[in-house]
Amino acid sequence: NNFMSASTGDKWVSTDFGGLQRFNPLTNTWTNFYSIPGGDVICHAFEADEDIAGNIWVITHPNPMVGTQYGVEIFKFDGTTFTQYTNPGNYYFKELYCDQNGYTWFLTTDRICRFDGSNWIFFDAFNTNLPGNAIEIQFDSNGDLWALVDATPGFYICKLVGANYQITYCPTMTNTPAGFDINKSTGHVVIYGGDDLISY
Repeated sequence: NNFMSASTGDKWVSTDFGGLQRFNPLTNTWTNFYSIPGGDVICHAFEADEDIAGNIWVITHPNPMVGTQYGVEIFKFDGTTFTQYTNPGNYYFKELYCDQNGYTWFLTTDRICRFDGSNWIFFDAFNTNLPGNAIEIQFDSNGDLWALVDATPGFYICKLVGANYQITYCPTMTNTPAGFDINKSTGHVVIYGGDDLISY
């Protein structure tokens, strides 16, 4: 589901029904975080990222037999202990990113969520100028948040500036795009899939 390299050199792999896996290249060993202390189970781990303090955040379903009606669980691993955080609205989180300012960002089916470890802030079409629902989020080399947004009809690429977004319409894209990438060197945004390839 997801692969990331941590600042320690460890490689983290999020798997379907196989738990969260950590590979230590120095010892050439794997550690499986499927069952963790406290009785919690990290089974369907589908996104993980590292924050600026070196903690590993992961979003997961608790076991192979439950569906999204039971929500998605959020864990933080500090190298020794897993801490579970409450899903604030039983959301189905699709993406997870940790930024350069210590925030952890989540994407749901209809909003972007920012978490500081205690408090949540939500960004959606009702409390910001986002023109629709975000399909995907990413950060550029400056730490700025970008979102690919489905406004039906039409798709937009949006950059968060303060509390609002700079919005650019994607005029030739009529079918739902697969996603987008940001060139960290040039800052160009490339939207791909659907029926076109757009560079911004």
